[in-house]
Amino acid sequence: MALTWLAHTDLAAISRGRAIPDYDPEGSQSVGWVPADLALDPFGGLVDNPWGPVGDLRLVPDPATLVHIPGTPTASEMNFVLCTATDLEGKPWRSCPRAALLSQAAQLEKDFGLRLFAAFEQEFSHVTDAAPPAPFSLEAARVVEPLLEDIFSALDEAGVEPENILPEFGQHQFEVTTRPAVGVGAADRAVITRTVVREIARRKGQRVTFAPVIGPGAGTNGVHIHFSLLDRQGRPVTHDPGGDHGLSRAAQQFTAGIVAHLPALTALTAPTVASYLRLRPHSWSAAYVVFGNQNREAAVRVAPRSRVDGDHDHERANLEYRPSDATANPYLALAGILIAGMDGLERELPCPESVEFDPSVLSEAELKERGIARLPQSLGEALDCLERDSVIAEALDSDLLECYLTMKRNEVATFAGVDEAELIAKYVDAY
Repeated sequence: MALTWLAHTDLAAISRGRAIPDYDPEGSQSVGWVPADLALDPFGGLVDNPWGPVGDLRLVPDPATLVHIPGTPTASEMNFVLCTATDLEGKPWRSCPRAALLSQAAQLEKDFGLRLFAAFEQEFSHVTDAAPPAPFSLEAARVVEPLLEDIFSALDEAGVEPENILPEFGQHQFEVTTRPAVGVGAADRAVITRTVVREIARRKGQRVTFAPVIGPGAGTNGVHIHFSLLDRQGRPVTHDPGGDHGLSRAAQQFTAGIVAHLPALTALTAPTVASYLRLRPHSWSAAYVVFGNQNREAAVRVAPRSRVDGDHDHERANLEYRPSDATANPYLALAGILIAGMDGLERELPCPESVEFDPSVLSEAELKERGIARLPQSLGEALDCLERDSVIAEALDSDLLECYLTMKRNEVATFAGVDEAELIAKYVDAY
């Protein structure tokens, strides 16, 4: 009997769900769910939440996200489909992260005639005691084969259009990228990619982790979110050769909104205690509230545009949001980016001043003189910024925000005084 998992990605960025037999993508099938399930933390605990034992939901699958991974002699086939949580009448549940992104994407198109076009660059680590090969080396790719080839093939079969899979700088670290998609499709691809990577590794008796940090000196795993803007007809509108940094007025304003709300956004995109072991100065991971052009220490940067393969600036122009990792729910991360970007459009904010150097080389006095602030240096600090940011806080469902803040502050309390190595190990196991 073929089972299909109806999956819902929660505030801990973990996909949970229920399996049904003989799923028919042409039919109307959903499964029951409980509001309090959103309050499950990364380690299996249930935190205080606005719903308690009261209420019922339905997980309604999106047939476009159906994934089939064929079976092997030693593993059954895997089928799953991503879901939006609704009430019993079929109305999207406002506390559902996927529903939140769908709502914000609709708002962007309604109010500004724009669509978000985005892709997630995701890094993960192969969990092994073997000596690490040289960074970026062919050997690093070959010693794990056929893992990478099988991952790439499965992602291609899943329809997420993989572009690259490569060894990275960190020990036993790899990066996988997919082509961009519009709105919720981009977040769907991020969830599918993580699920497929873990499944292919599991079939081979191996472990991978998307945790932000896997050990002292071992490198860190980030998720860079690339984004651009399209008009209602799907035409790119990010590039303007006469604009600052080659950006259109709309792209400048949208980016300025993101930069203005970076401290609060960090609570959504770098949402675990371990995330702040990664967001440190001089680590190419973004530690300052900075916009830059091809600057990997900037929190938001203009992505490079190459002429090697021809002049495609209009189609390829995009920006990169860097203070993010795979402990973030991708729907909530993109929803936050949309809220901030729309605030920039609404207020017609000017293009941020570009910083083209590593801010960590400046003294505290020089940083203050230039108006360069640090991003939050801990999860607790980021959560305070989120709660104080009325634009983002008021745009999110109040129950979702309450549950999120409670869960994450509970996480902060759980790891208070815990040895760093033990903390890292917990996240490596969870993600």
